[in-house]
Amino acid sequence: MKNLKKNHPKKTEKKNPPKKTEKKNPPKKTEKKSVNKPEVPERSCVACGKTADRPDLLRFVTDGEGKAIYDRKGKLPGRGVYLCFDEECLRLAAKKNLFAKGFKENINRKEYAQLLEEIKTVTADYFFALLKSGRGAGLVFTGSSKCEKLLETSQAKLLLIPEDASEDTVKKAFALAEAQGVTVMKCPDKLTMAEELDVPLIAALAVTDEKLAEAVSVPLKRAGVIKSWLDGV
Repeated sequence: MKNLKKNHPKKTEKKNPPKKTEKKNPPKKTEKKSVNKPEVPERSCVACGKTADRPDLLRFVTDGEGKAIYDRKGKLPGRGVYLCFDEECLRLAAKKNLFAKGFKENINRKEYAQLLEEIKTVTADYFFALLKSGRGAGLVFTGSSKCEKLLETSQAKLLLIPEDASEDTVKKAFALAEAQGVTVMKCPDKLTMAEELDVPLIAALAVTDEKLAEAVSVPLKRAGVIKSWLDGV
C-alpha cells in the first residue's frame, strides 16, 4: 500500500494588532478679550456749572481777535468754553459775557439773539451738508411720488416735509409714515430746501439709511428749538 502523505496544515500568519490611534486633544478655546469702550470726556457748562458728556454740550472757541465762535464739530484747536443747550444758560452767557470768564481774556459781548442766530446758522449748514452728502451717496430722495413708493416698500427711515407744504400733503404723508412706523419731521420751506439742495421745489424728502436719518434729525430738532427761542426774543 502506498503511504499517503499527510498534508500539513498551513501556518496562519499572525496579524499585527491594529495600531492604537492617539487621541488628539481638542483645540483650546481662545477667550474673547473684552474691548473696553473709550470713556466719553466730560465738561462743565460755564453758565450753570453742570457736568455733562462733551458731545452733549455746545463748544465755543476764540478766534484770537476777541470773538467767540460756535464749534459745532468740537474739533477746532484751542481752549473750549462749554454751554448747555438750554435757553437760560445761553441767555445768561450773553447777558454776563461768560465767554470772557471762560477764555480768561477780553471777548466781545454777544447779544442773546445774535448768539442764537449764530448757532442756528451753523446748525442749518450742518443739516444741509448731511442731506447733500446723502443725495450723493444715493440715500436721500426727493419728490412726493418717490417718497410714497419708498414708504410703501419699507425703505424710508425718515420723511421730511417742508413747513409750507399743503395740509393735504401733510395729512397724507403722516398717514403713510404712521402705517410703516416711520418718523415724519418738518423741515425748512420748499424754496430753501430747493436752493440748498439744488433741486426743483419739493413737497417731500425721504432718507433711506437709518444712521443718516438719526444724524439728520439731531440738527433739525435743535433748529426748531432755537427758532422757538428766537420767536420769544
